[in-house]
Amino acid sequence: SGWVFGILIAPMGSELGWTRSEIVFAITISSLLGGLLAAPLGPIVDRYGPRVLMTTSLATAGTALIALSFVQEKWQYYLVWAAFGLASPGFFQLAPVVALANWFVRRRPLAFLLFTFGSAMAGIFLTRIAAWLEPQYGWRFVWVAMGALIWLLVPLTWATVRRRPEDLGLLPDGDAAPPAAPAGEA
Repeated sequence: SGWVFGILIAPMGSELGWTRSEIVFAITISSLLGGLLAAPLGPIVDRYGPRVLMTTSLATAGTALIALSFVQEKWQYYLVWAAFGLASPGFFQLAPVVALANWFVRRRPLAFLLFTFGSAMAGIFLTRIAAWLEPQYGWRFVWVAMGALIWLLVPLTWATVRRRPEDLGLLPDGDAAPPAAPAGEA
């Protein structure tokens, strides 16, 4: 959403009659709320895993982006971005980082590199798509498309994310279990 926001700020301001400062202030609120919520959520995600938080956060974020297409008043706009910000630790900041740290030890730098690179690449591609869609369908359609795209991740996240590899009888980094010792050598 952050990358795409730059494409949509001018048409949103033009249609809604708001200044760029009024529009961008919502991102400040969103980021602040996400950062404040991440601190108390950290121990919970460490203890119970990221699956529920990631899934509910994606559903909330997708709904918030779709709701952006319906805003008419500033208070609605700020409320929607606040909801998005409260969801952000679960899909952008905290939960994915905890999942990567749990699943990768030796290969953790590569996992974090790919996570960061993937986020940047998604931004680059989505910005181009938004820049193509907005003149044809309008900024409201772009937010709906973004929200729908996030909603596509909800069942995938629920089906694939697990707390730790050990919960599934696996080891971090996809390593094979060490061979069992003979009965007398244990």
